[in-house]
Amino acid sequence: PVPSGQTDPFNGEQTAIHLANSAGLDFLKGQTVIVVGKYDDNEDVYIDKYYDLYPDRTDKPKRITQTVKLSGKSIKMFLWEDEQLRELQLEKYKQFTEQPAGRARALRQENARVYLFSNYPIEDADEFYSD
Repeated sequence: PVPSGQTDPFNGEQTAIHLANSAGLDFLKGQTVIVVGKYDDNEDVYIDKYYDLYPDRTDKPKRITQTVKLSGKSIKMFLWEDEQLRELQLEKYKQFTEQPAGRARALRQENARVYLFSNYPIEDADEFYSD
């Protein structure tokens, strides 16, 4: 298999994408797409944002395991304790999960299938499994 985000050395076509670089790509239209995991920024990005939001604070933000309701499902996730950081993190999860899942154009293309292996449920999923 070709590593994510690279091209096939035999025909020069892009054959794989990665979660953070999938916007606007159309070469998977009508194909079966497998999306594994979810993308998140480095912890330092959130810490910098925290100090931008709260310039007088000296404590360091923490992540904790929380149960959140997403797309009608209760999901346990390791999220930022601070509400604003948590909302930013969840928005990134949403964006970087729905974007690659949408590359197959499964809602408009016959026979296109998307398999998503992640603990971030998307609204367009036909089935959802959890343990």
